[in-house]
Amino acid sequence: MLGIRSVWRHLPVVDGSVSLRRRLLHSPFLSLAGLLAVLATLSIWTPKGVARDFHVHAWWHSLFARRVETAAPAAPYGANDAHLGGNFNGSTAVMFRVIAKESSYYPIESFSTYTGAGWVRGAMTAAASGVSTHVPRTRMTQQVWVESGTYPAVLGANRIISATMRGGARARFVPAIDAWTFGSPLHAGEHYTVVSTLEHVNPRSLASVTDGNLVYAFRQALQLPANFPQRDILLAHQITVHAVTPYAKLQAIIAYLQSHESYQTQGIPVPRPGQDFVDQFLFETHRGYCDQFSTAAAILARVVGIPTRWVKGYISVPADPTYHGAQNEYILRGTDAHSWFEAWFAGYGFVPFEATPSAALAEITQEKCHRHPV
Repeated sequence: MLGIRSVWRHLPVVDGSVSLRRRLLHSPFLSLAGLLAVLATLSIWTPKGVARDFHVHAWWHSLFARRVETAAPAAPYGANDAHLGGNFNGSTAVMFRVIAKESSYYPIESFSTYTGAGWVRGAMTAAASGVSTHVPRTRMTQQVWVESGTYPAVLGANRIISATMRGGARARFVPAIDAWTFGSPLHAGEHYTVVSTLEHVNPRSLASVTDGNLVYAFRQALQLPANFPQRDILLAHQITVHAVTPYAKLQAIIAYLQSHESYQTQGIPVPRPGQDFVDQFLFETHRGYCDQFSTAAAILARVVGIPTRWVKGYISVPADPTYHGAQNEYILRGTDAHSWFEAWFAGYGFVPFEATPSAALAEITQEKCHRHPV
C-alpha cells in the first residue's frame, strides 16, 4: 500500500487546474475496476452468513461462470447423468479388463426418467424388464477385473444371468434398477465372474412386431417432461410419418439423427437453465456425442409411442493383441465409456439400439462389434 500511495502523491497536475489524480478518480474504467475489486474482496473475506444474505458469492460466480459454460467436461463414467452436456474428455486410463470369448457392449446402468436436463432412475415393474422369448441365445462366461473407478452395478455382456465375486459372494438382480449388484459399489482391485446369455436378434423379425405391446408396465418407459417442447414432438411425428411399425419408426429416427446432426466431442455447450437437452441438440447446436444421439433417439421414440430407456456402460473394443490366453482380453478405457438406448418389443423385451453414427463408432473401436446393437 505504501508504494501505491507514493505513486499517487507524485501524479502530475494537468492543465494547471485538474490533476491526473482527479481524472483517474472520475474515470468510468477505474470505477468499474474498483467495484469489481470490492466485490472480489467481499466474496473472499465476508463471513459465510453475510455473503449468503447479500448473494455476493453467487453473483461473483455467475459473472465469470458464463464464460466457461461450454467447457464443462462430461465424466467418462460418472454421476452427472441428471445434467448432461459439455465436452466429453475421456481418460485413457484402464477401467476394466475383461477375459471373454468375444467382445460385446457392456451395459452397467439403465435409466427410464428423462427430466429435460438428463436422466434419473425411475422404477419399472419386473414385467417391463422382461426377457426375449423369440431369439436364439448363446452362453458366455467373462472374467472381469475392475482397474479404476467406482461402479454401482456389475459390468457384463447383456443379458447377465449370474455374477460371482472372487471370494464367493453372489450378485443379485435388482428389478427396480434392472441391474445386478453385490450390495455395494464395485471398486478398483475387485474381480468377479459374469455369465451372460447373448441374444441374437434378427432385425427382420423385429420389423413384423406391431404396436400392440403397450401395457401399464410401460408408463415410465413412455414418460416425457411436462414442459417438453412442442417443436420436438412435431419433429418426431414428421420423421416417422411414413413409418408403420415400431421398428420402422426407430430406423427413421436414427437415420434422421445420423444425417442431420454432427458427431463432436469438443465445443459442446451446456444447456442454459431451463433449456431442454434434446431440444438444444436438435434445434440449436446440431452437434454432440453418444449422450446427445442416444437421448434424442430414445425421447423421439417415446413421442411416437415406443417404450424406451437410456443405457450407459462401455462400448465393444478390439481384443488386446499382446494377450495369448485361451480366450481374448479386452481393455476398457475411459474413452470407451458409451451410452445407447433400448426399445421394447413384444416377445423380445428391451432390445439395444445404436443411434451414434457408425463412422464415429468405427473410429473409436477400430473394428465392428460382433454384439452390436440393432
